[in-house]
Amino acid sequence: MSTSDSIVIRELADAFDTGWRPDDWARLTDLVRRAPPHLAVAVAHRLIVIDIDRRAADRLTVPSPQSYLDMFPELADSDLGTLLGAAPDPPKAAVTPPPAAVPDRIGRYPVNSRLAAGGEAEVFLCFHPDWKTLVAVKWMRAEAADRGDWKERFARQGALLNGLEHPSIVRVFDQGEHQGRPFLVTEYIQGRTLEQYARDTRPDPAQAVEIVAQVAAALGHAHRVGVYHQDVKPDNVLIDDRGRVRLIDFGVAWFRPAWGGGADPHGCTAGTLGYLSPEQASGGEVTARTDVFALGGVLYFLLTGRAPYPRLDVPTALRRAAAGEWDREPLNTPAVPAGLRRVCDTAMAADPGARHASAEALAADAAAALRRPRPFRTLAVAGVLLCAFALAVAVGRWWGGRPQPSPPHPSVAAAAPVDLVVFAQRPGFDARPLGDVVPLRTGDLIDLRFRVPAGTHAVLASVNGDGRLSVLKAYPAGEARDAVWPAPGQAVELLPPTGTELLFVCGRTDRPPTPYELQAAWGAGEWPPLDPPGHYFRVRPSGVTLEGASRDFGPAAERPDADQLRHRLERLRENLKDFAIFDGIAFRHQ
Repeated sequence: MSTSDSIVIRELADAFDTGWRPDDWARLTDLVRRAPPHLAVAVAHRLIVIDIDRRAADRLTVPSPQSYLDMFPELADSDLGTLLGAAPDPPKAAVTPPPAAVPDRIGRYPVNSRLAAGGEAEVFLCFHPDWKTLVAVKWMRAEAADRGDWKERFARQGALLNGLEHPSIVRVFDQGEHQGRPFLVTEYIQGRTLEQYARDTRPDPAQAVEIVAQVAAALGHAHRVGVYHQDVKPDNVLIDDRGRVRLIDFGVAWFRPAWGGGADPHGCTAGTLGYLSPEQASGGEVTARTDVFALGGVLYFLLTGRAPYPRLDVPTALRRAAAGEWDREPLNTPAVPAGLRRVCDTAMAADPGARHASAEALAADAAAALRRPRPFRTLAVAGVLLCAFALAVAVGRWWGGRPQPSPPHPSVAAAAPVDLVVFAQRPGFDARPLGDVVPLRTGDLIDLRFRVPAGTHAVLASVNGDGRLSVLKAYPAGEARDAVWPAPGQAVELLPPTGTELLFVCGRTDRPPTPYELQAAWGAGEWPPLDPPGHYFRVRPSGVTLEGASRDFGPAAERPDADQLRHRLERLRENLKDFAIFDGIAFRHQ
């Protein structure tokens, strides 16, 4: 199978798996008919396998083989018809998955749930019997284990990752074989993909460069031991629950190891179309600069919100990728610094030799681009400084030796009010201020309104009932404005876990707050449900106060849980005391 054929099948399978819904039969048939005629059987088979697996995992009825053949009558006489016809029809009333769909255990690891599935393997959340903690187990599919030497190559993955010990790369704990199929045991990482994180927070250029630097450090380590990731993209970069960047899914690297040198000896295709380098699209030699291209694509995504290659039909997109004709237009906006446009141009050059020599070199170039002042601005600043110096000399003669006042503490800027207000709406009722509705319940709708002062880089963040902090949205510095989250006329549903929820706005004038700073300020500790539930905590630079309707709950301040919450909120307030603005509300969610 050619490089382009493999990519077509992978792209269509990923598209189907990502947007899968049990009632969307039309989408399955549409994707199969979008495939080139000579690939229709292969695409249909891959999509039907995904459909069966997803239905089994969700405990839905699995259609009979004849049901699938009825959708594709033109394929009944093909290999697909033979494959499906060989399998017996499942019972018509079956509503539970086959026993093997979600196994009780894999090796010695009890299975909790299914996390994800791909063309070659499934990932399960499991329990480590010795360490008493959760781990992720990647187990090869039965059909993949029968394909040539894939089983042997999958078994090599653990050895490969064991050589990649790095804080920003997922760790491998164990490997083995279960029911004749190899599996890998890795650390379980809770967090959001960079795709999700960017959609929720809209990082500014400085945050984008910081994220890229951490991915570059992980790639640099992998490259130094001779491993190329070959599928760097936002979905394979994770922001964990501590705000750290983690590079995940070295699955392509496992199948295309660098130990042999040169092109992949197995002839497999790697990469994702939106971030594909020209050498991958054309079947050329893969090197460390292949990952540099994709890392440039990640920077491009963070700056523009889209992949370098627009969504086109697969053959056209492959031709553009092979020629390095990615879409440069989205970078040409005032929001993207000119220096970072140049970094993207260099990193994603069609000729690998014209790219940055390493991932770390790309990161260093991006950081320098942010520090590098524009010539006009430099001259203007110099002129202002010269005038300021002359003025200072003149004023100094008049001021003489008068004592000077102490400079204000940075938190003095907090005088600019934020006035965070939370509105809650219960089904069948109008939206009302939080104090009229607490405690909130799962299913309630909430929206937030607050003021962003002029010249302030602000961030809206939340802490859920489990004590996990997340950044909801970043607001770049600009004119003073009223903000509404998630958007005017919209609200978000309150979802589990239950417990104490915290919503807060913070910001400063010199640079945007980062998720890592906020996570460090939040720290770790007890986060119990707020008691009494009919009250809420208000957190401001001036202090932490318990507010709410007057109800017969007894003296709230004497309750141990309220004291623990107050202590946690006081610590957050103290850690953010140098921020220009800070305003938060903590309430009970039950």
